[in-house]
Amino acid sequence: MKFSVQTDNLKMLNEATSSDCDKVRFGSEFCAWKLPSLKSLEKAYEQTLETEKKFIYITPRVPEKSLKVVEDHLKFLDGNGANDVVINDWGVLNILEKHPNLRIQIGRQLVYMPARCPWSQEELSVAFSDLAQGQEIFNQTNLNYLPTIQFLQNYNIKGADVDWIPESFQNFNYIVRSGLQVSIYLNLIPVAITRSCHTARYLGEDDPENCSRPCDTKAFKLKQKQMGIELYLLGNVAYRMTQPSQTEIETLNKIGVKDIVISINTIMKTGERNKLNALIQKLNA
Repeated sequence: MKFSVQTDNLKMLNEATSSDCDKVRFGSEFCAWKLPSLKSLEKAYEQTLETEKKFIYITPRVPEKSLKVVEDHLKFLDGNGANDVVINDWGVLNILEKHPNLRIQIGRQLVYMPARCPWSQEELSVAFSDLAQGQEIFNQTNLNYLPTIQFLQNYNIKGADVDWIPESFQNFNYIVRSGLQVSIYLNLIPVAITRSCHTARYLGEDDPENCSRPCDTKAFKLKQKQMGIELYLLGNVAYRMTQPSQTEIETLNKIGVKDIVISINTIMKTGERNKLNALIQKLNA
C-alpha cells in the first residue's frame, strides 16, 4: 500500500515531505481562494522532489477568473515532465487538453457517492421498497457505469479519488478492473460543500481575497441531537468521520486500491511528521 499526504499549506509541506509517505499532494482540494501562487507551487515542487517523493498537484473547483492561475500552474508542471494533477473542476480538464504530458486524476468532488450522506443506511433505506436494492444503489458511484469510465479515459484520465465508505468498497472493484487507479481518502468524508466559506462567515471574515485562513487552525463540531448526527465544519466543507479497520485495509488491497491519502488538517491533528508516521505505521501493520 502506498501513502500520500495532502496539504494546501506551504508551512506544512516540510512535515509532509519529511514523513514516511510515498507521495505528496500539494494544493487546495475544496477552496479556490487557497490556490497557491506560482512561486509557492514551484517551491513545493522542488522541495518534494528533493526528498525523492512523488509530487501531485491538486486543484479545487475554481471560478472562471481563477482559471488563468491554474493554467499557469499546469504550464509550469508540464514544462517539468509527466507530472500528476488531480482536478475537481471540468473546466480545468479543458485546459489540460493543451498539456497531454500531464497525468490526470479526477478528485472526489467529481466522483458521485450517495453514501456520503450523514444519515445511516438503515434510515435512508426506508425510502426504498426493497432494502437490499436500496442499499446497492446507495453504495454505487457514477463510475459504476462503463460508458462513463470510457468517456473519462478518452480525456487521458488515469484515476479517481474516493472516500473511505466501507459499504461502497465492493463497487470500487469494478472501477479498478475497468482500468482506473483508485486513491482513497482517510477519515473525513465530505457531506456538504459550498463555494462560500461557512467558517469565514461565522468568524466575520468577509473578504475572501484577504482571508486570514482560520481553517488552518480552527474547526467546529456540529451536532444534531434528535437524529444523533455529528459533523465537522472545516472551511467551506462539512465532513462526517469514519475510522478505518485492518480488515477494511485488507479488503482494499484485494480489490486493488493501492493509494491511501492522508490530509493534513486541524480536525485530525495530522500536522506533525511524527503523527503522520505513527498513522502510516498503524495502517501498514
